[in-house]
Amino acid sequence: MRPGPKPGARDTRFFDDAWQDDLLRALATLAMELSVTRDRLAALERVLQTGEAVEALPPDPAADAVQARARLKLIDDVFGPLVDRLAKS
Repeated sequence: MRPGPKPGARDTRFFDDAWQDDLLRALATLAMELSVTRDRLAALERVLQTGEAVEALPPDPAADAVQARARLKLIDDVFGPLVDRLAKS
């Protein structure tokens, strides 16, 4: 595996086969979108529970911590097997 890309680089290759890089990029994009969707759903659920506008919701450190743990779990679930496999090769 090659070293990491420079920030903002879109043409960085990690694998010898370009389709594997494209698949990894698509997987990362889907994981990011799922994470954002889950965060937005959690905010919508808070709006529905409180009856307040999104802009009026007070910060909720406990909810933020739950979302942060869920994000880390998503990253581990999606990318963990890939990282483990690459570490063995």
